[in-house]
Amino acid sequence: MLQLSSQNMEEMRRLRHDIKNHCAYMELLLREGRYEELNEYFGQMQDYMQQPLSQIDCGNETISAILNLEYAKAASRGASMECSVTVPPELPFDKLRMCSLLTNLIDNAIEACEKLENTDAKVEIAICQRRSWLYISVENPVQDAAGTTDSPSLHTTKQDKALHGYGSKIVDDIVRKYNGQINRTVEHGEFIADVMLDMCWQDTQLTD
Repeated sequence: MLQLSSQNMEEMRRLRHDIKNHCAYMELLLREGRYEELNEYFGQMQDYMQQPLSQIDCGNETISAILNLEYAKAASRGASMECSVTVPPELPFDKLRMCSLLTNLIDNAIEACEKLENTDAKVEIAICQRRSWLYISVENPVQDAAGTTDSPSLHTTKQDKALHGYGSKIVDDIVRKYNGQINRTVEHGEFIADVMLDMCWQDTQLTD
């Protein structure tokens, strides 16, 4: 699925490049008053633009692919997703672990939104580099969360408790793997998971 999403992003970049040429040609038709040709060409462009395109392209193919998959998942479940991402093209973390980390954090947020009666429920995601740390924040509205509560319960509410509830454990294991920290809080009706991963974790292992 990540490979398909990466291919989709490549198609988006190619289309962006093509649009410049299309716009230049339509501008020429407009200047010359060739309105029937312009109308026909514009109709062809509308058909061309119907193909689905990625929503997010942050410059890091792995992060972009994961976020686009989650974006589509959120939309299919009636939730919206807002992303603010500023990351390097390459990160010093295993791609599979990054996929597990982000999908578990975001999937939990999407599931929380599904439980709300509010149809405007939104998952807010921020990912950026802060000095030698990668900062990840996933925020979503929750029910019955007035005021501020530190370290909220993470027990699963799903019926199959034997199979579910592993998401938080997976996240915690990955955070420990990369000498990181995770903080889970509820503030004013919003559940917030803040993660910091050490981008120099390999160097610290060599000195141990």
